[in-house]
Amino acid sequence: AAGCLVYKLLRDDLRWNIDKEIAEPLYISISYDTNSFKYLRNDPDALDICADLIRRGVDTTWVYRNLFASNPLRKARVLGWVLSNMQFHEHGKIAVVSIPYSVIAEHDVERDDLREAVTNILEIDGVEIATVLKEMSPGDVKISLRSKGNFTINQVAEAMGGGGHTLAAGCEFQGNTEEAWKDLGPRLLQVLAG
Repeated sequence: AAGCLVYKLLRDDLRWNIDKEIAEPLYISISYDTNSFKYLRNDPDALDICADLIRRGVDTTWVYRNLFASNPLRKARVLGWVLSNMQFHEHGKIAVVSIPYSVIAEHDVERDDLREAVTNILEIDGVEIATVLKEMSPGDVKISLRSKGNFTINQVAEAMGGGGHTLAAGCEFQGNTEEAWKDLGPRLLQVLAG
């Protein structure tokens, strides 16, 4: 997480005194980057750093409430749409939802409103790979990919001009969500096939 790098720079290289005023944004950065510590990638340093930041006065309840537990109604509505419109492939191993621009516009969705949608889908039992295709503006599709760990998905994003790491990746596609899925779907089937 970027907050870990900044913390180490401030503490080790610049030898700054990290007070509450500095600790809080660092903690927020780490919490946000790890989606409230769901995705630490076996990095104990992040937890050690956060423990130090908490000792320096960070109010973790306030951070959690404001980052993750305070959502606008439009976000809840679009999440309901997402969960109602998922499609499953390969006996439920792949879950996908395609959100066309018409839905984005109807619900007045902002990009961050859909940040957790791919995680919500991945948490379904049996799903190994989750993907959300969001047409945030006409002809501009953002693709988010997640894996539970048995399949590596970053090469799919890289092949489509994006990037990421083995469990979380993304890319952009010029066209609509249907066209994006026609390109992406066979690539994900290849990943499952090994």
